[in-house]
Amino acid sequence: MKPVSEEALHVAVVSFLRTTLPENCSWFHVPNSLRTSYRNAARHKAMGMKAGVSDLVFCYGGRHYEIELKKPGSYQTKKQKDWQAGIEAAGGKYAVCKSLEDVNRVLLSWGFKLRGRLA
Repeated sequence: MKPVSEEALHVAVVSFLRTTLPENCSWFHVPNSLRTSYRNAARHKAMGMKAGVSDLVFCYGGRHYEIELKKPGSYQTKKQKDWQAGIEAAGGKYAVCKSLEDVNRVLLSWGFKLRGRLA
């Protein structure tokens, strides 16, 4: 079986979310491609970008949710773990997902009323 790249995982998950999230769910994806150079990273940091921010952010039913996507075999950085602790301390929900199936399972466990199913 071919290893899954993190980029491929992001593309698959975003495609799934576009067709299955409830209409009343606001969400966005934080692209990793913003960190293409030191100069670009410095510009984004000056504009408020923070290290450790998760890949997916959702607002649904008056609650805040975040998902960090990781390819199989990879793990959160310390800054990502610190970010997770802050989100959870503020009452938000946070999960690390390593597959599209993980994302689907987590969203359902959080009570999201998905408009579709995984094939």
